Parts: sequence; C-alpha cells; structure tokens
Amino acid sequence: MNIIGNFLTRNFVVLLLVFFVTLVNGDVEALIGTQIWLQIGMITLCYLLFGYRVFFGILVAVELSGLYIWHWDIYSPLNHLIAIVSTISPLLAISSMKAFKLSNFFEGEALVFQHVVFLVLLTALYNTLIKFFVYTTIQDNFFPLDPAPVDIAATKFIQSYLYGDILGGLVVLFIATLMVEPFIRYILNNVSPKNV
Repeated sequence: MNIIGNFLTRNFVVLLLVFFVTLVNGDVEALIGTQIWLQIGMITLCYLLFGYRVFFGILVAVELSGLYIWHWDIYSPLNHLIAIVSTISPLLAISSMKAFKLSNFFEGEALVFQHVVFLVLLTALYNTLIKFFVYTTIQDNFFPLDPAPVDIAATKFIQSYLYGDILGGLVVLFIATLMVEPFIRYILNNVSPKNV
C-alpha cells in the first residue's frame, strides 16, 4: 500500500505543480507560442526529481491545462497529441542524455546546473521539432478537419517555440535549483535522485 500511496502522492503533487505553473503562464496561441513557456521547465524538473513514474500526473496536468486554461476542444485528437508531446519531450531529452552517458544530473544530492542547462536546450529542441512535425505533417495528413489547416511559417514557428521553451525551462530550473528543489525533497520523504 505504501508504494501505491507514494506513487499517487507524487503524481498528485506533480499535477498541482505543472497546473499551477501553467496557470501562472496563462493562455497561449497554438501556432505562435509564448515568450516564456514555464510549463516545459516544470515538467523537466518533475522528471528530474521523481523520474518517469510521474508521467501520468504530468499528462493529466497538461490535459487539464488544455481544458481549463487554454480552452481546448476535448474531442480534438490533435490537442491530445500535443499534450503527449509536451509530456514526453523532456523525458526523451533526459533519456538521450543518459543513453549517451552525458550526465546523470546529480553529484551527491545536488543538481549539476551546467548539465541541466544542456538538458533545457535539448528538451526545447525536441519539443519544438516534434510539435512542428505534429502541426505540419500529422495535422494535415491525419486530422485534416481538426482545426482547419493553417499555413505555418517554419522559421517563425521554430524560433518562437524554441525561444519560449529555452527561457521558460531556464527560469523554472534556475529558481527550482536554488530554492524549491530542497524543499520539495524534504516534503516528499527525501526522494533519492539516484533512482530517477
């Protein structure tokens, strides 16, 4: 029962954190992005602290954000696909860095900020490119009526999303590594970063 309780507690805490940061960030235009996308930074931080086990909490938080903050159409498969992309892009970046033995992100109990900066850049790149692929290829070929196809300027889209993801990720992770991360670890039974 303790394992299930920890799983549910961590997922619920992550859901609240991601939803709160998205609420602070506010509404966003789908094809324009935002100047600072705090959500991607919080998702990355949650994966660093709690590992892949919080995937469902993050996915539910992104879906709830879409429903209540961005006013998504819940019947749109494209919106759900974008939520999945937002949920997996930080996980892909972390997995890529671990697979190529670039970092385990921790030295003892402390986050290595230089490695986290590279993680933010890689996450922003994955998130931007996968969303660009979804909006241009998947939407036009698989969901042609969801919503009406839009002509996307590739350079403007990539620049806007990449810029917002990098700034949002750096802001959240910088604040978290200095203040929030030690507090969250203390509250949630001293989560061991080595198990991430």
